[in-house]
Amino acid sequence: MRFSSLGVLAALLMAVGCGGGNSDTASCDALIKGLNDFNTKAAPCGVNTPPISVTADSCKASIGKCTDADKTKLNNFGSCLSSLPTCSQSTVETWANQVQTCVNNVSGLSSGCGS
Repeated sequence: MRFSSLGVLAALLMAVGCGGGNSDTASCDALIKGLNDFNTKAAPCGVNTPPISVTADSCKASIGKCTDADKTKLNNFGSCLSSLPTCSQSTVETWANQVQTCVNNVSGLSSGCGS
């Protein structure tokens, strides 16, 4: 399955604590919500991701490392994850393709935001 790339990306984003959007609070909220929603929606298919350890405070403290373009990508990533349907065994392949689209949309973060 293609879930390993999302797990690595999610771990990276949680460690960095970066967010995206119009304000720091809204940016971080969208990213954290998306990651939490993903965990819930992935569980029925046996996808286990690391627990979300980033908090709103840690995210806001680190968001200055991200460019406006990064913030837009991260906001879109969070929104994309939140928009996913719940995975089921009968839709796992389609669902995995939808997840990959979310991951593709967040590629190319600046080195300051992704480190």
